[in-house]
This record gives sequence, C-alpha cells and structure tokens, in this order.
Amino acid sequence: MKNKKKNNLYYTLKLCLVWSAMLLFMTLAVYLVQQNAYHFQASVIPTTQAPPYDGLSMPILKAPNWVALTSSERSLTYSQLPTSKIMNIPVYDPIKLKTPMDTLKWGNAAHEAIINMKVTYSVPYMGNYTLDNIEYAGGHLAVDIKIPTGTPVFAIGNGIVTKTQELSSGFGNHLVIEHKNFPSYENENIKTTYYSSYSHLSQILVTEGKVVKRGELIGYSGASGLATTPHLHFQIDKSTAPWHPYWHFTTKEASDAGFNFTQAINAGFNKDVALANTINPITYIQKYNGVTVAADTTTTSQTTSTSSSTSTTSTTTTTTSSSSSSSTGTTSTGANTSTASSSNLPATEGYVYFDIRGDNSFIPGEKIEITIIAQDRKGNLIKDYVPPSPVRFDKMQGGFVFTNNKLYAKDFINGVATITITPQNENPIQFMVATDTVMVESQIMYPGVFVDISKAHPNFQAISFLQREGVIAGYSDGSFRPDQKISRVEVLKLILEGIKVDLDNVRNLPYTDTDVSAWYAKYLATAVNLEIVAGYPDKTFRPNETVNKVEFLKMLVEAMNVDINPEVSEFIYTDIDEKAWYAPYVQFAIEKNIFTIEGTKFNPIQQMQRADVAEAIYRIQLIAKTGAKAFTADLHEQAIAGIY
Repeated sequence: MKNKKKNNLYYTLKLCLVWSAMLLFMTLAVYLVQQNAYHFQASVIPTTQAPPYDGLSMPILKAPNWVALTSSERSLTYSQLPTSKIMNIPVYDPIKLKTPMDTLKWGNAAHEAIINMKVTYSVPYMGNYTLDNIEYAGGHLAVDIKIPTGTPVFAIGNGIVTKTQELSSGFGNHLVIEHKNFPSYENENIKTTYYSSYSHLSQILVTEGKVVKRGELIGYSGASGLATTPHLHFQIDKSTAPWHPYWHFTTKEASDAGFNFTQAINAGFNKDVALANTINPITYIQKYNGVTVAADTTTTSQTTSTSSSTSTTSTTTTTTSSSSSSSTGTTSTGANTSTASSSNLPATEGYVYFDIRGDNSFIPGEKIEITIIAQDRKGNLIKDYVPPSPVRFDKMQGGFVFTNNKLYAKDFINGVATITITPQNENPIQFMVATDTVMVESQIMYPGVFVDISKAHPNFQAISFLQREGVIAGYSDGSFRPDQKISRVEVLKLILEGIKVDLDNVRNLPYTDTDVSAWYAKYLATAVNLEIVAGYPDKTFRPNETVNKVEFLKMLVEAMNVDINPEVSEFIYTDIDEKAWYAPYVQFAIEKNIFTIEGTKFNPIQQMQRADVAEAIYRIQLIAKTGAKAFTADLHEQAIAGIY
C-alpha cells in the first residue's frame, strides 16, 4: 500500500513537472513569436518621414505697408487692415537696414521702402535692442519680424513638427520644425539638419509629430510670452544646438557677467556660442530662393564670448522680450537736445528709448516714484518727445500697482515723465515700458536693500547710498555678496560708473591678455586713455586678478584726476615704505579718511572685497558732493538732504 501511494505521488509530481515544462515552453514560444512579430513589423513599417527638400518659403508672406498706415490702424489685427495697405514682405537687405532713420525722407519712394524694411525687420540677426537695425551689433540670434496679430505664419520647408508649447513667459506660444537633409547655409552640396522655430504666436495650428510641407499654414502671429508687441521671433538652429529654440545664455550667466537680459544682448554676450548654433534665417531662405543682396562687409560674425562677475547697477535699453536680472551700465542724461520726427510713423521711435530711473529697493505699501526719460541712441535728452502711441507699462514680475499704466504726450514735460508704483508684497519687482516699437525693461527692485545686507551690516550706509545713486546693484537672487573678492576690471568698472565717465569706443587694447570684445573692453580702454591704469612690464593687464588695496587706491585717485602730494611724511603704519610707489596714494587716503584702519598696519596688498570697494567709493562721493576736506560720518545726512 505504501509503495502504491509512493508511486502515485511520484506519478503526480512527474505529471506536474511535465505540464510545468510544457507551460514554460509555450510561454517562451509565445514571447519569442511576439518579439519576432514586433521586430518584423518594425522592419517593414517605415517611420514617419517628411518629403525631401524641394525649396524654401518665407515664414511671413504679407506685411503691412507701415508707411501708409494711420495711427489707429497700427493697433489693428491682420484681418482688420485694409487689403490695400498690405504688401509682400520686404526683402531683407542688411546694408539698407542699417540706414539711420533720421536720414530717410518721407515722400521719397526709395526711402519709404527702406523705412518699411526697418520697421518690419525690427531686430536683425545678431542685432541688438537699440533699434539701429545693424546685424552683428549684438547677440540676438533670431530675426524679429514686426507684424500685426493674426498674420498667417507658414512652414519654411518640408519637415516634422518636433515641438509645440504654449507658455505665458519666454517664447510664449511657439513651435519647432525639424528639416532633415537640407542644403547647408554655406554650401548647397552639403546636406544637414536644421530646426526652424516660430515664437510669440497667438495660435498654433499643428501638433507634434505632424508632417508639414513648404508653405503650409502652421499658425498665426501674436504677442504671447514676454513679447509686448505683436511680432514673430523667427530662428533657425543648427543640429549642434542642444535644444530648440536655442538660447545662448541663462539669466544667471548674464547676471554673473554683470548684465541684465537686454544688456547681455546689446553687448553680444556669448555671441560665439550663438553663432556656433544658429544661422541667419532670412538670408538662408533668400539665398536658396535666388534673392540676391549685397554682402555687408562692415559687420562680422567672428567674435568671442564675454565673461565677468561684476554686478553694478543699471537702468535699461530697448528689448522685445526678456527674463532679466539686475546688472550694469547707467546712462546719464546728456545736455544736447535731439529733435524727434514730426511724422506719424511708428519708426519715429527708431532712435528713441527710455531711461528708467528709481530706487533699487522698496518697502511694501510705500509708493515709489519712477522717472521715464526719452533719449536718443547717444543718451541725449529729447525735450520735445511726442509718443506716436501711448507709452504703456506692463508687469513682468512681482506684486504691485501702477497709479496709471499709460503715458501720453501731455505727460512728457521736456522729455521727462513720472509714474508711481506701490509694491504690495516682498516679491521682487520688474516692469516693462513699451510703445508699438520700443520696449524697455526696468531693473529688478528688491525689498529692503539686498537680502544679505541688513541695517546691522557695517557697510550698510555706504551700500544703500550707492544703490540709490545707481552705482551698484546686486545679483539676480537679490544679494550683494559683500565678502566676495573683486577683480581689477570689475573694480575699474565700479569706479568709472561712480564718477559717471563717458566710455570710449574700443578699437584695440595694449595688453596681450585682454580682449576687445570682452564686457570690460570699453571700461579698460577708457581707463587707458585717461591714464588711470597701466599694465605690467610683460605687457599684460591681468584683468581677472583680484585687486589689492593700493592698486584700487591708485585707480580711484587717478580716476578723480586730483593732484596728490608726492612728498610723503612719516607714516604711522609700520608696513608702509615711504619710498614705495604707492606711498603718496596711501598718504592721500589717510588725509581723506577713505579707509577705516585699525592698529598700526595699513595692509597695502590686502585683497579687496565688494563691501570694501563700496565703502571707499561712497566716502569719495560724499567728499565730492559736500566739498568737505575729508570724510566724516555727518557727511551722509548732508548728502542725503542735498546740502551741497
């Protein structure tokens, strides 16, 4: 009986093993069949492909005849405009584009054609935001095409839509099309992949993965994102660009280099990176459409990227869209007067921009008065400025209210107008001032002075004073970083900004380790011409080395252009040699009480920090403003009260 049970158990186990093996085999077989079927299917079903290259089309075919539009018509949508005032989009001609607006005459057909071109292509490839229409004068890696909202936008060539996105900031509503095996910009016999992008749209008509053909309607233009006037940001990226639409710097990179968004574009920040990853989109299309224009030999695309870590204050220049941070470059109002055109053309603004002035900091609930100054491209005040359309104010970030969000001709007195804003919370504040053709971003304002500078900081008074004077500003995170070391070129910039020197144009620099395309070039060139600085015997300047106390002191004194006594009396400091080159400067600093010195050592080669430099410049400014012989603590109240 036991053997029978054992045999039955053995039989049952054997049967289970057999069935398990069969089940495993069948499962594996099914899996393999499925896998083979999948691979077979993948091998015989082609992936989505666009038709081969068969030519190019402009993204915009029709544009307004801007010269013929009335003031009220400029704010109409594309469908609302009279068909008689819509024309074929102008040819993009870099040489004619840079013709100064104030040299063009109304009633002259050739001149009016150039005016239409300048208004339509408001920012050319690698241009800037000063509206001078000059290629390679900045770092804008696309072409901004000014058109009314609702203008049809077309695919430039056969391709596949790889991205559609709707954003409330940045590029706004935009799409990207991949174009494989297209002729390269340089050589039609070399095939490559390009990515065309179309930004600030009001409506997108295609979806990701869709195959589009040359000339196919893909959307309508608008002013979405950070655009404050309708236009198409049209860009073509190379396949080397890591994303699309490509952008060649981040807000932090610009801020660390001492720029806000607009200034980074105007300075050509990281221009070499932009050029390496994009092409001129309009000239590319015109080249393969047989449109021939003369080459502009006065511009160049061979530049190097700029870098810096300074962070002095600024007001603003013109822009079409931005996501900015505070940084560098105050412009003072000139004494000369420029006369604005009396015509009703929106391009009257072609050489007009706004200098925005006000406090860098705020207290929630307390009103801030903002001054808006109309200037020409050289910074001269335009006393008889009459805006062709209302000057409006748009929030970019922060919680605040305007007393009025528009300015009219009556509000500009001798080219100057004021508005008031009231912060409602402690979020950083930034706004944009705009007309139909000019857009200017304000600096970012932060609650208090800086997030890392409280009233208890020993240099609070100096830093807050210089901030109000527009000499210094903080970083994009609202900090000042008082203990951060400061380089020779950074301190030079602070000094020249503090004394408000007009900067020279740069043709060359006499040092082997400096770059005429670097952010500091104008500051260094100005300092060399004014004999404020000299290099080292090996013909270097060592721009990025941390400046020490006596180097900074010499730069400061020479920039002030004051006579110092070469006869040095006995020092109380044990580390100062009376025969040292810097001894007269140290003596001057002692007489004027420029530094706070404790003990018997001056520490001449001490590396300077941002707070140290701010304190010294502050003391020099108060001496100059009040006419005092030396700095004393009571000078602050005199300067604030205007008793000088």
